Amino acid sequence: MSRWWRPASPARPRAFVEALFERWRLMGMPPAAGWVMAALGVLGDEGTVRLLVPLIDVWPGEGGHHRAVQGLDALTAIGTEEALRALHGLSPRGRFAASRRRAGERMVEVAAGLGLSDDQLADRLVPDLGLDADGSTVIDHGGRRFVVGFDERLTPFVVDGTGHRWAAPPKPGARDNDPGARSEHRRFTALRREARTVAVERLARWEREMVEGRRWSRAEFHRYLAEHPLLGHAVRRLVWEGREECHGGRERVVSFRPGPGGTGVDAYGRPVELGGHAVIRLPHPLELGEELPVWRARFGAVGTLQPFPQLARPIHRLWPGEERASRLRRFEGVRVSTAAPAELTRRGWERGEPSDHGVERWLSRRVGPGRYVVINPEESPPPGEPGPVAECSLRAVRLADSPGGDRPEREADPRFGDLEPVIVSEVLTDLMGILLPGEEPMAER
Repeated sequence: MSRWWRPASPARPRAFVEALFERWRLMGMPPAAGWVMAALGVLGDEGTVRLLVPLIDVWPGEGGHHRAVQGLDALTAIGTEEALRALHGLSPRGRFAASRRRAGERMVEVAAGLGLSDDQLADRLVPDLGLDADGSTVIDHGGRRFVVGFDERLTPFVVDGTGHRWAAPPKPGARDNDPGARSEHRRFTALRREARTVAVERLARWEREMVEGRRWSRAEFHRYLAEHPLLGHAVRRLVWEGREECHGGRERVVSFRPGPGGTGVDAYGRPVELGGHAVIRLPHPLELGEELPVWRARFGAVGTLQPFPQLARPIHRLWPGEERASRLRRFEGVRVSTAAPAELTRRGWERGEPSDHGVERWLSRRVGPGRYVVINPEESPPPGEPGPVAECSLRAVRLADSPGGDRPEREADPRFGDLEPVIVSEVLTDLMGILLPGEEPMAER
């Protein structure tokens, strides 16, 4: 299937097959000669990847969904690191939903062929952007040198020889006598763009994995996260948790903040060493227990900012009696903005069908196998307002075995107490976040 991680070879006849491909495009891309796309997969290389990616992204909008699928197949067949990185990038960020879905399917197939999960393969595809092992690089203008660093969101900045920090190196001037100074300046611009692409995908993925409880082996954590030249800058600004089995069958659990060179300290500043069989995860603040305020104080004392809310993340719990219910009645009747669906979609909820007044009939979030939290807004506009409305009320917030629709509560329905506390906290955070100013859950009015 895939020849993933196949090194590129300059001797491969890329020019020949790309010339055939261009002739095929000039002919209007007749389906009978579609074998050219397969040839690109067999004979193409990194240059072919750069040729195909922008075309794959636009073909579906030109009635060429089948060609886009062939392009994804070609990337899979090329199988180099750059090809799979491009495939991985198209799965969440492609312009058309069908192409995103098919790219994701190809990634799953490649990962399975390698004996990896999709998440494990994604970890291995993060580029190092040419950074040194310590996570920095130097922009050399000849007369001036700037050391590149990264903030908590993986946004690069530079520090000059006097220690002054700049958002970007100044444009080369008369003081810069190196003929490559302008090239170096362009390198920083490209580095900033590529780092932003990595940050958008990686940080959102880590936040999701924190909620879902993903675990890494110790070797995976160090190789692909803590020691990665770019990601390490963000890894060291988060609190992680290690678990390992000790003598006597006891489990040792320790939260720690990674440091450079594989070091780490716990909430009280003591060194942390984990054995080779330890598993590591990114804990939700709800799971840090009594150490949460200690960690907050340590990060606050030195002004450490996090790449996304972890220690400062809101924590919510079910009210007494809600653990036995399949509906959260405290939210029924509260007012929310009709912009709420867009906000919830960004947080992983799925939209239902809109009503005639533009109000979503439902929104749902998958919270486990065969478990969905479903929001049913009111569908009718306020009296005297015939068009789209700016706000509406929630008719029901319920836990169901499928998304969509609305029906009375049943005895056999799942109960909110069956969900993991972290999932419950995240759902309640989402619901609190869409209330209009001044609105409160019903029992608190």
